Amino acid sequence: MDHELKERAIPWSNCLSFAADNASVMTGVHKGVLAFVKKENENIYFIGCPCHLIHLAAEKGANVLPLSIEDQLIQVYYYLDKSSKRQKVLQNLQKLNDVEVRKILKHVSTRWLSLGICLNRMLSQWVPLTEFFKEESKTTTGSKSVSQKPSKPVKDKPSKPVKDKPSKSVKDKPSKPNSVKDKPSKPDSVKDKPSKPVEKLVSPTASKSSAKKVSSKKVDNQTASSSKGGLDFLFSKETDSNQSKKQPDKGETTSRNPHKSDSKKQTDSMDNTSQKSEPNFAAKKAKSIYENFKSRNFKLYCLFLKAVIPVFDNANQLLQNEKPCIHILHSVLQGLLQSILTRFVKPTVLIGSPESVNFKDRDNQKEDSNLFIGVEARAFIQDNPNLDTDAFFKAVRAYFCAVCTYMCKNFPFGDEVLVNARVADITQRKDIEFNAVNFFVQRFPVLAGIVGESLNDLEEEFLQFQVHELSQDILDSDRMDLAWYKIGKLIHPMTGNARFPLLTKVMLGILTIFHSNTDCERIFSFVTKTKTKFRPNMKTGTLGALVTHKVCMNSRGESAFKSNPSTSLLKKAKKATYEALSK
Repeated sequence: MDHELKERAIPWSNCLSFAADNASVMTGVHKGVLAFVKKENENIYFIGCPCHLIHLAAEKGANVLPLSIEDQLIQVYYYLDKSSKRQKVLQNLQKLNDVEVRKILKHVSTRWLSLGICLNRMLSQWVPLTEFFKEESKTTTGSKSVSQKPSKPVKDKPSKPVKDKPSKSVKDKPSKPNSVKDKPSKPDSVKDKPSKPVEKLVSPTASKSSAKKVSSKKVDNQTASSSKGGLDFLFSKETDSNQSKKQPDKGETTSRNPHKSDSKKQTDSMDNTSQKSEPNFAAKKAKSIYENFKSRNFKLYCLFLKAVIPVFDNANQLLQNEKPCIHILHSVLQGLLQSILTRFVKPTVLIGSPESVNFKDRDNQKEDSNLFIGVEARAFIQDNPNLDTDAFFKAVRAYFCAVCTYMCKNFPFGDEVLVNARVADITQRKDIEFNAVNFFVQRFPVLAGIVGESLNDLEEEFLQFQVHELSQDILDSDRMDLAWYKIGKLIHPMTGNARFPLLTKVMLGILTIFHSNTDCERIFSFVTKTKTKFRPNMKTGTLGALVTHKVCMNSRGESAFKSNPSTSLLKKAKKATYEALSK
């Protein structure tokens, strides 16, 4: 910032305000950006972004509710997001239930207006979503697809073990090799260590791939192994040599019972079948979502939030305006608190400043029948008399108290700049005193430099302005800075000079104070949507030019995607592109 201001020869003393979000990296006293800004201009004004504060107040209230509606919105979206099959099934259910086919919106907790829009969409799709997750919760597909159907053990023709004549070890009676495969070979470096019997590989704890190899080897070498006796073919060459070193005990044979391995295979198949009967992770997730959808208490809380969230969204949308709003910021924040209090506090208590009301006192709160919960929630309670209304109304009171507590603690209701900024509102000129104008002259040295020694002239202009009849053209201006620009053009009939020269400059200076951090957030969105992952190497100069052009178009009320560049502009762009690529 310091580099950009110096490059444009703008002194820090000309800066009146600094806008940023409420993160400590921006507002830190020692290492925050605000600390470095204060070193350059200690009189600069900073206020935490009211849009962030309003969003956090609504979030504080939602956190005290016994059910997490935000988690439900997120889980529903991500369950459907990457599966076109699930989306198609949901679309069929929407058509079947005669519901408009609409997508499920993604809720992002950091976006200011996300919760209300996503919640309304989920409520409009409640019936098809309930049926969809009811069917999804019945899915019992397991996590492994290898053993969808348990393999049947071979029981028809089991090989008969040699019981009368126990087979001798390989050392006593080696079989004559019939092929190259039967010839003993030198063990490789990998086979230096004696391997364990392959019978271990078909145990229930062994891997299925190894078991497959053993079973295939058994079938391929069944004929060749008959000369070795029993099931000696299951053992490797190394195992045979190792076993030959051990003399069998009395009565012990080297043959193996084939029914034993078959019983183990049957046990493995039964284990796999039992594993398949358990629902997988997706089915468990769908079941938890379905439990919320079929819960009447959960829907009741959703209907309550649907009714109360617009109060926050309306104030937030108003302060996201690109027009100067510093003159109405205090009244908007105070009006929001007043609106929340009227929903659960008795009217007789709401006298004077709303931030001084003792809203936590139960005697000052309304009865359950008079609490604001919305028309739909009230009708839902009447249609479902078995609901736990006592716990619900208790949660509603906790919600409102949490919101008001956060607002009274963090909102700048006592900020002198915001309180006196109402002087810039031309509709309240008869209710404001000159002390408010004088406050800004004393607060900001740059305004004091404009007035200089003409403070009496400034007061005289203000007094004349209070009684002056403004034209309808000025009163109908949609921007307050535009209205003051028109006031600055008024001519005194006797002198022929400007009627309010000093007052106009001071008021336009006041209107330059930021009322929120919306402009910065909007630029961040522009940058993110312009420099995407498909254009990671875009230069900063190109990115800045595109963002600047888009901002200029938005200021004129135009849309970038609807722009129609002229032929001359296209020729210049092609020429510039050619010259840049030729370098």
